[in-house]
Amino acid sequence: MVAASAGRLAAASAEERAQGLAFWIVRDDGNRIGYSALTSYAAGVANGADVAIGQPLGRSTGELEVTWARGATRINPFPLLQATRPPTS
Repeated sequence: MVAASAGRLAAASAEERAQGLAFWIVRDDGNRIGYSALTSYAAGVANGADVAIGQPLGRSTGELEVTWARGATRINPFPLLQATRPPTS
């Protein structure tokens, strides 16, 4: 799994962890991208660490939940990602 955006890592709250969220990438514009727990984490992945787009974050189980948040509103990015997916030949 790699960082979908540049930003700073922020640990999920206890309530968010109970919902399966492990951490956020907080962008400079204040929007956040959330990641569920990974099976292992890359070196340097910690609360408060800066990450670059495409930077390895760790390994997933093959099933990963990604959450977008704009302000206090959570957005499921799957329909957008699915709509922009290149057609398979």
